[in-house]
Amino acid sequence: MSRFEDVNIPSVDVSETDDSIEVKTDLPGVRSKDIDIEIRNDYLTVSGKTAEVKTTKEGNGRTYHRTERRTGSFSRSVRLPCEVQEDSVEAELKDGVPAITLPKAEVAKTTRISVKG
Repeated sequence: MSRFEDVNIPSVDVSETDDSIEVKTDLPGVRSKDIDIEIRNDYLTVSGKTAEVKTTKEGNGRTYHRTERRTGSFSRSVRLPCEVQEDSVEAELKDGVPAITLPKAEVAKTTRISVKG
């Protein structure tokens, strides 16, 4: 058994528009009240606890050949690509995917310069 098998680190997608950063992660079966979102030192951390799945490896006339569903705590931190307005961050959970929208700070927004001539 690998020492990394017990680590529950969800995958994330980080995208950017002119006005905001969006972070999505897959957390199937996790309720919104069990998700913690924190910003500290340019890092966004999504953590919490999954609902406990009751399974036994053997018993009830069933033999499991593979059990991959994770239970327990999870945590994932990503470095934000720019400064954000921490007091305006919004998060919504839909179909097991929390979508976190982080509006960019004014200093981080792109200014487009038109070229004359």
